[in-house]
This record gives sequence, C-alpha cells and structure tokens, in this order.
Amino acid sequence: MLKNKLTEIRALPTRCGICPIREKALFQVVADSYLTDAESRRTAQYRLPARSHLYQESAPAAMAYTLYEGWLMLYRTHSDG
Repeated sequence: MLKNKLTEIRALPTRCGICPIREKALFQVVADSYLTDAESRRTAQYRLPARSHLYQESAPAAMAYTLYEGWLMLYRTHSDG
C-alpha cells in the first residue's frame, strides 16, 4: 500500500449502518453483527488521487478498503510483459 498518497477526509469513518454503500445490492444482506465487527476494525476514511495504487504486486495487503466512488482496476504484470 502506498499510504503517502492517501488524504484523510474523516478521522471517524461513516457508520456501516448508514453508509450509502449499504444500499447497494451486494451489501444489503450483510448481517448487523458483521457490520459491528467491521466498524471496530476501521481507522479513517481517505481519498486517493486517480491512477494511484493501493497495493503493489507481491506486497502484503495490510488494510482492506471500501470504494465509495470511482473505479478500481486489478492487473498483473507477467514476465513476458
């Protein structure tokens, strides 16, 4: 993760129960008990500039993220380019 490009926008993250992402089909069925657990692990909300990397290939992922807006692209670089 390249934390130096992250800009903190909220020290206290949005509560999971009232998060606008919760309205999306994928998250509607998440049990409240899981949301409470997920909330306890969160630290803050950040903004990341376009075309930035959250993780680099082969680097351990120390954090998980919820994407509120924008696009995410996953890619892998192979030995033949």
